[in-house]
Amino acid sequence: MTHRVIYVLDTSAILAGYPLSQVTPQVTTSSVVKEVLDPRSREILETSLSIGRLKIIDPDGRWLREASIIARRVGVEDYLSPTDISVLALSLKLKSEGYLPTVLTDDYRLQRTLKAVGINFKPVKTWGIDRA
Repeated sequence: MTHRVIYVLDTSAILAGYPLSQVTPQVTTSSVVKEVLDPRSREILETSLSIGRLKIIDPDGRWLREASIIARRVGVEDYLSPTDISVLALSLKLKSEGYLPTVLTDDYRLQRTLKAVGINFKPVKTWGIDRA
């Protein structure tokens, strides 16, 4: 099986102006899209969606439940927002489909959770975590 790299963007990546012109496929969830409110970021987001540089994929209940269980096991359940859970769930779904997801996020608790389950992450404006 060939593993395909795919970027999963959380809200911080979009607000930080992460280049949506990357060659690597990029996806996000509708929860992330709803959090992008400032006009400049919203315009870039909508353009990226309309030309197919960014796609919205919402994980189903199975993956949302799995993400919540993992967050509880890692001890961050009370700190991750529903949007964070949706990003984690999407990453789990993509990994199960043979992708190599890399989550673009500055959220340390989400990074910690991703590290615990072996999903790559890339900080956008921060240094990121250095240990789980």
